[in-house]
Amino acid sequence: MHEFRVQVGPAAFRIGSQWKRPLDQLAELYRDYPVPQIPDYSVRLESVSLLRRFIRPSVAINGDYMLPDAAPLPLEQGLLAAEMAMNLQMALGWRRHVLLHASAVEKDGKALIMTGQSGSGKSTLAAMLGHRGWRFMGDEFVLVDLDSGDWQACEAAIRRFEAAWQTAGAFVWHETAVDPEEQAGEGGVPLGLGHAAEGTLDVEDREAVD
Repeated sequence: MHEFRVQVGPAAFRIGSQWKRPLDQLAELYRDYPVPQIPDYSVRLESVSLLRRFIRPSVAINGDYMLPDAAPLPLEQGLLAAEMAMNLQMALGWRRHVLLHASAVEKDGKALIMTGQSGSGKSTLAAMLGHRGWRFMGDEFVLVDLDSGDWQACEAAIRRFEAAWQTAGAFVWHETAVDPEEQAGEGGVPLGLGHAAEGTLDVEDREAVD
């Protein structure tokens, strides 16, 4: 089985796959991320049967934490399967902080954390705020320590942000006269994205979270 390791924020992952292609895509996507020695979570991309490994390959998501009824994905969506598996490990297995499904931006030392269901516009709103001087921190998970008020944003799957960046560019183009392509780094990803970002919520924010 092929293997790839990556550290995203505080979490370290080991992803195994019966196919090399999804891991090559992960390696390209996370090429600037640290490589951990000891993983927190293990993920496996496996065929649902020996036959489906070669004929109309079908990828089942397995790992330390799994959803038994999850439907397999075609091999063409192997990268998506890997990212879903990584997110699942965090969603079901992370116990060190309160975990929010949220995007986060920062300006002048203050963070804005936006929660919502998938597809509700968190990433798009974060991209629009990025056009208005806010710094993008992450659009997947925000980890909050309720005792100290410390928080950390983790952005798994930066590529998802590109569509939101382009959408936001369409909204603010006439207003700002800024070309989103000029504001983007290599691969169309906005400049200033980090592997993870962190800060401290002020008292009012902590009370709101409580």
